[in-house]
Amino acid sequence: MTLQLDVSSNSYIIILMRADSLGFLSPQATPPEADLLLPQYVDLMHVTAAPPMLKQSEELLNGTDRFPSIAQFRSTLESQSNLIIAESGKDLNKVGDSDKTCIILGLQEAPHDANKATLEELHRQGIRVITLSYQQGDHPFGSGYTNPEGHLTYRGRDFLLDCEAVGIIIDLSHVGHQTARDVLNFRDEQQLCFPVFASHGGVFELFDGNKNHINNTRNLPWDVLEGIADTGGTVGIYALTFGLSETDDSIKPFINHVVSASERLGETTVTIGSDSVYRSRDIAEWQVLVEWLKGQLTKSGELIPRFPDYPLELNRPDKIEVIEEQLLVAGLARSVVEGVAGKNAIRFFRKSLA
Repeated sequence: MTLQLDVSSNSYIIILMRADSLGFLSPQATPPEADLLLPQYVDLMHVTAAPPMLKQSEELLNGTDRFPSIAQFRSTLESQSNLIIAESGKDLNKVGDSDKTCIILGLQEAPHDANKATLEELHRQGIRVITLSYQQGDHPFGSGYTNPEGHLTYRGRDFLLDCEAVGIIIDLSHVGHQTARDVLNFRDEQQLCFPVFASHGGVFELFDGNKNHINNTRNLPWDVLEGIADTGGTVGIYALTFGLSETDDSIKPFINHVVSASERLGETTVTIGSDSVYRSRDIAEWQVLVEWLKGQLTKSGELIPRFPDYPLELNRPDKIEVIEEQLLVAGLARSVVEGVAGKNAIRFFRKSLA
């Protein structure tokens, strides 16, 4: 987005870029159809191209009775004139200077049978981001957040080496705390260069409630977030009410996490990873979908959602503007707010996309 200002002889242009490092074009379990005016509200969005319940590469590449393949998902996006798929840093050179929202395709869980050939095919189809493990504690590559103490496995190390070779960005969202530490240590010890970030999550120590609650182990601790920042990666803060507080459904916990993380991790690190839908949603339909989602996620004792799963203040496609206003009210400098709102995420993806 471009805001042109004419100040006598000192005319200048301020580029306001907005990005979400994990958002949804439409409610889960519905076709990914974007709001027609989406480019007015967000310039870049990282989205998940397949549901995390698909565990095998064949399911991702060929689809199932319930879910489309990655190619079908991508085709649906490409049929929408207000969207464009970004596959390289060069594709992002004109972010904020067009009438399209750039979309980066990712997966919220690595397929359990992933190898270098699998990753090469996923990369060919446009996948640029993969999360090591979605939630389960015994993923072949390492633990998800349901087992915070589980370690990166030997297969997980091979997976990271393959991602380095292919050009895949590693997302530590949903990953268990110790597995996340192991990934960062392995990257450092082996002098690897694969980009690493946390697309959407919260700060473990800032959770408003019981620190041992499973909804809090989904968040990453300060030492992991600092490790990500040290690599030049970004940390996206999600707006999930139940992931930030046991009782508070307002926007306040989200603002607190963003402000605290910006102060501790530096002004070039924190981004918005809202994990929310860029539409104004009907409340009754939204409630039904949250109940369905709750049934999906709690079958094995995982994350426990509640309605509203993100603040009602953000039930709108221009939610980043609302967030900007709230962050300014909270006392963040305008330059920091601009980084959180988009510049940090766009900078990260520009340098990280192979």
